[in-house]
This record gives sequence, C-alpha cells and structure tokens, in this order.
Amino acid sequence: MPDLDPTSRRALLRRGLAGAACATTAGCAALQGRDDASPAEPSPGQTPSVTTTPGNAESRIQTHRTGDLALTVRRADGTPVTDATVSVTMREHAFRFGTGVEARYLVEESSPGDPYRERLAGLFNTGVVEHRNKWRPWENESERELAIRASEWLLERGLDLRGHAAIWQRFDQPVVPEDVVEKVRSDDDDRAAYVSRRTGDHVSEILGHYAGDVASWDVLNEQIHAHHLTDVIDPDASHLRAPEVVQWFERARQADPEASLYLNDYDVLAGEYPDYRDDYAELVRFLQERGAPIDGLGFQAHHDGYEEARSPDGILDTLDRFADLGVAITVTEYDTVGDGWTDERAADHLRTFLRTVFSHPAVEGFVMWGFWDGVHWAERAPLFREDWSAKPALDVYRSLVFEEWWTDETGTTDADGRYRTTAFLGKHDVTVETGGRSRSVRASVTDPVSTTELAVEGPAESP
Repeated sequence: MPDLDPTSRRALLRRGLAGAACATTAGCAALQGRDDASPAEPSPGQTPSVTTTPGNAESRIQTHRTGDLALTVRRADGTPVTDATVSVTMREHAFRFGTGVEARYLVEESSPGDPYRERLAGLFNTGVVEHRNKWRPWENESERELAIRASEWLLERGLDLRGHAAIWQRFDQPVVPEDVVEKVRSDDDDRAAYVSRRTGDHVSEILGHYAGDVASWDVLNEQIHAHHLTDVIDPDASHLRAPEVVQWFERARQADPEASLYLNDYDVLAGEYPDYRDDYAELVRFLQERGAPIDGLGFQAHHDGYEEARSPDGILDTLDRFADLGVAITVTEYDTVGDGWTDERAADHLRTFLRTVFSHPAVEGFVMWGFWDGVHWAERAPLFREDWSAKPALDVYRSLVFEEWWTDETGTTDADGRYRTTAFLGKHDVTVETGGRSRSVRASVTDPVSTTELAVEGPAESP
C-alpha cells in the first residue's frame, strides 16, 4: 500500500483536540410521510437496526428524485407521428454520487486503463481531492500541482468537483501552514491580525483559483472540534459564534460567486452525539443571523465502529432538523471502519443508509471517503479490496444507483404523437424510431414537480 498523507481520518478525530429543499415547506418532518413502524433509535449498548428500510422510502424517492417527461413527436408539417417507438435511457444522475480521490495515486502512480481510474470515472459523477487542496499542501508548489492536475483530470471526464477544505484548524494534522501554527503559539501582539490576514487571503486565493470549476466548497471544516485559529482571532467569542467565520464565508463568496459554500463536520449524522448536533445547529444559526452566505452543510459519515450505525428514522430526524434551517445537505466522507463491521454488515448498512439519504429532499449528494482499500486511510474502503476484488457493497451500490434508480423506459406515441414517462432527475438520451429511421435528442429532467416538455421532429421517412 502506498504511503498516504493524512486526511480527515475518522478514527483519529477525537484525539488531541485542544479546544434548501425543505425551507419553503412547513417542515421536512411533515414531508417525509414516515411509517410509524420504522425502528426507533437504539438505546445505549443496544445493537442498532441498520438493515430495516425506513417506511415509505420508495415513495419519497419517487416524489423527490423523479420527474415527469412528456414528449411530442411531429413531422415537419406539424402532423403528429403515431405509434413511434420512444426509448428514454439515463446518462447521468442529477444527484451527486461521489468519492474522495487520492491525487498522487491518480496522477502519478496510475495510468490509462488502471482500475483506479476506470472505476472512479465509471462509478461516480463527483470527486473530492482528499488532502492536497487543504491549506498547508496548497502552499507547497509540488503538492498544489498534484491537486490541480487531479482536479483537471476529474473535470475533463465530466465529474463535478467538490472543494475540501479551505480552512481546517487541526494542529495535529499537516493542514495549517507552519508559520501560522508558530504565530498562534506565540505571545506576539500581532498574532490575531496575522492569523486573520493569512486565513482570509488563503480563502480568497484557493476559491479564486478554482472559481467556476468547483460546484461546492467546504469553506470551514470541523469548527465544532478544532478552533485554534478563531480562538486567537476572536478570543472573547465562543467558537460557535466567532465573527471571523462570517468573514471567511464572505471572502469565499467574493472569490467564487457560483460555488455552494458549506460547513463540514462529524459526529452529527453518524453515532449518538446530541451535544454535537446542538453545537452544529447553533453555529449555523449564528452564521445565518450575521448574514453569512452559507448554502449547505456537510455531514461527515465516518462510522467508527458498528455501534455508530443509526436507524433510518434517526437519520431522517437529523436531516429534517438541519434542512429546516433552509440549507442544502451533502453526506460527506462516508465509510464504515473500526470494530464490529464485517463486509456483509457494511453492505447492509450502505443499502439502508444510501436509500435513506437519497429519499430526503434536502440531500444533494453522497460522497464516500475513497472506494478502494489500496488508498483508503484505514484500508477499509466501501467497495474494493486492495487486490481489486469486489466487496458485497459494490453490488449494493450498483444495484441502487445504476439499476433501481436508473431510467430505462420504452413506449410508443399515441394518436397525438405524445409519450409520457417518469424519469429519475438527471440527463437522458431520448430516441424516436419510426419507419426504419431514428432520431436522438438529449433531455434534462430537473424538476420533480413540473413536467419536462420535449418536442421532437420525427425522423425523415424512408423514400
């Protein structure tokens, strides 16, 4: 296994720490249509029920992840084409199914045709450079070059790019530049001003570099757990109400007006940590009160031990709570590591967890923190072992993402030249065949409420 730079390693997260889909509704809980028979949260010490599908998940998925597509086929003279065969085949999900990406392995240790590259491009539509877009690596020329090359590789293959992470204040990970760490630990009178300038300038620089290319950015990572920098800049403020965080988000918006700006943290969706959930909500409300341009929340989903698996209703309750704050949600850094996990348990958990989060209207994406043991921080990636043999979770992932939630429909036009179907939100190829000729067009179904109308001129008839 190659040497890896530290990433946001869930098994290490508690060590050494010093320190908008539902917004316009009456509340997400009312939207869900829960089955009261869904399992309750386990009591302490009880084995969680992670294999029970939440009630009405399928109906929620149909409501929030599909839309109606109506096709009208007419000849050049405007007359309808009847009994034409219409096929609708999905090309790409609108929902972001992503993975963390090890930049050095991608651009320097793999080559065209390598399983890492092939699986990455074939299984996901979103990529996250795991380590080298963090602050200290970014200021190292060779590390920055790796980050840029990996990002370009992803973009060239049509994957969306998430940025991770502009500011992360861990001192026991190599993510904060050494001069900033030294200044924080000093007694210098100018240390607050120095750290404020360096952090703000970095946010502007890295978001400005990727402006227009990155779909969403983790502007601030793990503020609940590590806040050395804000403690220096805003010594009289709680780390949950530090004014400097508002400035970071404002700098981020100025640097890239189009990217969705995120907080990202752990112990919120996985495991039973109600105090951390309360802290996260307080931080979000503070930023909103101050007018910070926060668009979304990242919920890290490292499950460090089988006991951190939660019931579907528990997951939905947490998603509801934060969606009601008017922000989008992305599940980030998903994996199952630590004691109690077997390959079979991990596969069952992925099935239930992914179905649950996909069914929630506020969730925009689901990101694994790597998919192959060979470059996974704990050698416990969800889908592939180091020898590239498949884990049971691979079949689960493929069967959901590319079969159950994949559009592949065929029918015929009626007397008015009309054909209607339901399609999962995303991009589709639509082919009309009649009289031995065919014509194909591209359709994007993006609205789960309104019908997507598509007019197609029928293929020219054979002479």
